[in-house]
Amino acid sequence: MKFISTFIALLIMIGCVGPAKFTIPDEPTFRQVNAYAYEEGLCFEKKDVEIFVDNIKMLKAYADELRQMLLDIQKDDR
Repeated sequence: MKFISTFIALLIMIGCVGPAKFTIPDEPTFRQVNAYAYEEGLCFEKKDVEIFVDNIKMLKAYADELRQMLLDIQKDDR
């Protein structure tokens, strides 16, 4: 019994048994967008609109990845 207790304690210490470990992905690096303010609203150049759309896509992909990680963690806890 002492051997089994020692073995389990050793496994816990090296991380083989116990709560799952996960790595939070790095936040995406967004590019700078320029907008010009007018009385009627905002004005973007075409390249800035493309950058803005790419930034939104990167943010959505990052949020989806985090959401999937949380769902996997919740599934493992059940």
